[in-house]
Amino acid sequence: STGHFTQVVWKKSTQLGCGAAQGVKTIQGRQYNAFYVVCQYGPAGNVLGQFSDNVMAP
Repeated sequence: STGHFTQVVWKKSTQLGCGAAQGVKTIQGRQYNAFYVVCQYGPAGNVLGQFSDNVMAP
């Protein structure tokens, strides 16, 4: 999928905010270290019909 890549290079997205959390996740009685990262782009990208204006050719 190219959805994440096109959001990262989306021309009109000029702001980025990220947060991270670390913890322990239990799956079927076993514990695993977990690290989560979430990012929000603003204005949001991947807008239908605006791809050619916002994702430049390499």
